[in-house]
Amino acid sequence: MSAIPVRPEERSPFAPSRNGMPQHDVGRYHEGMMGISGETKKRKRRANFPQRTTDELRSWFLGNLQHPYPTDTEKQDMARVTGLQMNQITNWFINARRRKLPTHDQQRSCRK
Repeated sequence: MSAIPVRPEERSPFAPSRNGMPQHDVGRYHEGMMGISGETKKRKRRANFPQRTTDELRSWFLGNLQHPYPTDTEKQDMARVTGLQMNQITNWFINARRRKLPTHDQQRSCRK
């Protein structure tokens, strides 16, 4: 028994495909990504912190490599000096530890 071929435009958005799994209507998904005028929405580009701000954070980080975890009081001071929010400072240090500490540890082990 063979199935009658169905043209894609006649198939419902969730009609079973050949393997029995639902066939999602990708066209409708992409319509949601477009504005009324048909223009696609553009994501806002992430901006980097000013050089002065990163210099301040990096200076503290490099001066405290043995324990690069600022206290809440130190973070509040950094927030006041840099104009950043506490969560931005926390995230900066999380990323700095991920990016810098492994390379720093590798350099120390290579010297031995």
